[in-house]
Amino acid sequence: MIVFLYGPDAYRLKEKLKELLSAYRAKHHLSDMARFDAADQDFLGLLKRFVDTPSLFSSKKLAVVDNILQAETTKDAAAFLRQEMVLSNKEITVIVRDEAVKITGAWSFLLRTPVMAQKFEMLSGAMLKNWIASEAAKLGIELEPPLVEEFTKLSGGNTWMLRRELEKLSLLGKKIVGPKDARATSSMPGEQNVFKLLDSFWQKSHLRLPLLEKALQQGTEAAMIFNMLVAQSRSMMLIKNGFAHKSEAHPFVVKKLSEFSRSISASSAAQLHEKLADHDIAIKTGVRDWEDAVVDIYLEGITA
Repeated sequence: MIVFLYGPDAYRLKEKLKELLSAYRAKHHLSDMARFDAADQDFLGLLKRFVDTPSLFSSKKLAVVDNILQAETTKDAAAFLRQEMVLSNKEITVIVRDEAVKITGAWSFLLRTPVMAQKFEMLSGAMLKNWIASEAAKLGIELEPPLVEEFTKLSGGNTWMLRRELEKLSLLGKKIVGPKDARATSSMPGEQNVFKLLDSFWQKSHLRLPLLEKALQQGTEAAMIFNMLVAQSRSMMLIKNGFAHKSEAHPFVVKKLSEFSRSISASSAAQLHEKLADHDIAIKTGVRDWEDAVVDIYLEGITA
């Protein structure tokens, strides 16, 4: 059996994996378990050895495979998983995890039954607000509506960062927290500052680098800036392709991006979005860090 967890929302994906592992351990506490990184050169050999080696205490096994789309022997790895875990009757569960957005080619079988696939998209709008409220409740706090609104607008859908901010607020010893409490503990910038920084990028302003440097020096998380830029890039792509009404950004943000889009070509918007995706992969595979990626994007800017 294969469970396939994928999508760009790394935090919710990680939490789902923890949930599945906890349930499996409770039910099959004597079974063998192992974790593999498909980016490792000897990944396929190690996985085959784990699958083929008899277990001492149970016929059941669980393997967790991270970064499956980065397997060097893609076709061989895909064929092995499909044959051994989907077509055979072995009592082995494989949880496959990857933060990819699109699944194509040899791995497309992961999106078809009997594989159990679940995608974790970046949250926005009402869904993000509901998630924020739910996570706050788990930590024993309630957020005032203006704070939920502020977190929704400023986070760019970055659930990792939001969870950290909520954990800080839960340590204040207050049941109900509002914007003033958040500003006292948060590394998120004020609304005016962060949007001024993002506007400077789309406007191709010569002030964009000084503004970025100031934001980073003041403790603004590079991850938050990057994710907000990604969120606005998605909206810009929709605008340039005539689908502004499908953007889940705040109407005021869509209006401003629409104005900026007049001096940006569709090809430039697409190139930027592709660069952001490449940086995202590099960050999540440990090749780059958030700050390097943000500085590079702001240095290069966006062409007309």
